[in-house]
Amino acid sequence: MLLIDHPGNFKVNPARPAEGRSAGIIYALSSRRGFTFVEMMLASVLVAIIAVAIYGMLSNGIKVWERVSGKSSAIDVNIFVDRIGMDLKNCLYFNNIEFSGTSTSLEFPAVIAQTARENQNPSPISRINYSYDSDSQTVQRGSVDCLLSAQQPDSRVMVEGVQDLDFAYYFFDKEKNLFFWVPQWPPEGVIQAGAYPLAVRISLEIPAGDTVERLVKTISLPIGGLGEQ
Repeated sequence: MLLIDHPGNFKVNPARPAEGRSAGIIYALSSRRGFTFVEMMLASVLVAIIAVAIYGMLSNGIKVWERVSGKSSAIDVNIFVDRIGMDLKNCLYFNNIEFSGTSTSLEFPAVIAQTARENQNPSPISRINYSYDSDSQTVQRGSVDCLLSAQQPDSRVMVEGVQDLDFAYYFFDKEKNLFFWVPQWPPEGVIQAGAYPLAVRISLEIPAGDTVERLVKTISLPIGGLGEQ
């Protein structure tokens, strides 16, 4: 506000601008307000929608991973069954190695195809071993050249995640004139050492989603019964 002191002389009243500044501050403070109930509800709904969407994506991702893992296990099981079937069909009678087995392992001589490891395995005849480890739930295959007793076994895991595995051996009891499955080979007091079973049965359990799938495979031996008297 301007005040006239004398004609031609003007000066500003300092109180008026101060009052204006105070009024501006008061207006600015009074213009600030909190969130309304409707705004809070809208924000809560948006957060809930985002959380549900994230949970759905994570859940679908876990299901896809489980399906992929299950298919991978099934493929490994098929490879294992094909490999042990080929080894058993290629087994042969070898003087220094007898066919022996328990419910979780078996060992026998077999003819194997020459591969890139031919320099390390000069002989086509190898001692083959399959074993199941319940602690790690793995099935392993080992092989070593029959002519190189000092050679370190070539061992690798064939299947993982196997909850149970059982080997059984089929033979004919001449005294009883009956066929039997036994949990070990050779059956003590029935078949002499050096004989071969007629067949080997493989039973294993693998997880399939929320359930456990049981697979049973019977493999006949071309030289089954060899060595019996």
